[in-house]
Amino acid sequence: MTHTEFPEQSASQLQAFVEDLHDRLGDDLVSVILYGSAARGDYVESHSDVNVLVVARRLPPSHLRSAGVAVNHWRQHLPLAPVFATCEYLETSADVFPLEFLEMRDHHVCLFGPDPLTDLPISVRRLRQQVEAELKGKLLRLRSAYAHAAGNPTAVRDLLRDSLSAFRALFEGVLRMNGEKPGRRRAEVVQQVCAAYGLDAKALDAVVRVKEDAEVNAEDLDTLFGAYLLAIEHLVSAVDAHEEAASGTL
Repeated sequence: MTHTEFPEQSASQLQAFVEDLHDRLGDDLVSVILYGSAARGDYVESHSDVNVLVVARRLPPSHLRSAGVAVNHWRQHLPLAPVFATCEYLETSADVFPLEFLEMRDHHVCLFGPDPLTDLPISVRRLRQQVEAELKGKLLRLRSAYAHAAGNPTAVRDLLRDSLSAFRALFEGVLRMNGEKPGRRRAEVVQQVCAAYGLDAKALDAVVRVKEDAEVNAEDLDTLFGAYLLAIEHLVSAVDAHEEAASGTL
């Protein structure tokens, strides 16, 4: 896969979508934010979604229907993946979803209206709680998924690819807990968390390469998964033992 800045043609189509959305929602549209890979600079054409946060003063069903018309039309040109929120929702939800809002806050482009993310406060304590809970939950699911996939090279390869996407956000959260700013690219984040927690960098780097479509011998996939699972278990134990964060915001 080739990581690129967001293509110019796609950026033009995205701006046209924003204008269409504004025409439909009028003054109730407050902001439109691009986040995710297109904003981070590791967008992969034909693989990455175009993640958009649409913020409105109110979102009755009529507004969602109108917005849906625009989304369905422009989805023919762009892999749009919008989420919709009211101003009130943003103000009251950062403490519930600190990982998600940190990712948006650190890597985003404001396409329309005032930027609601730049000064959004994130609770350090809430971040640690979410990271620990989600790491443990994903570890349970990873073990169960491998029990079904073991011995099937295609299924194991798919599990490695899919699970790394899920764990990336958690790796970034772990780094932020330590006061470290995550890198922009997946490989950078993996290298950082391996260095911070003494994880098996060779194994996790191999999983990154599988995620990016590198060929791995079928007979090596189960061995690689074993090393990957041990690294995740080690990280979970380290986070579990992490000193409870003091109050404060990021």
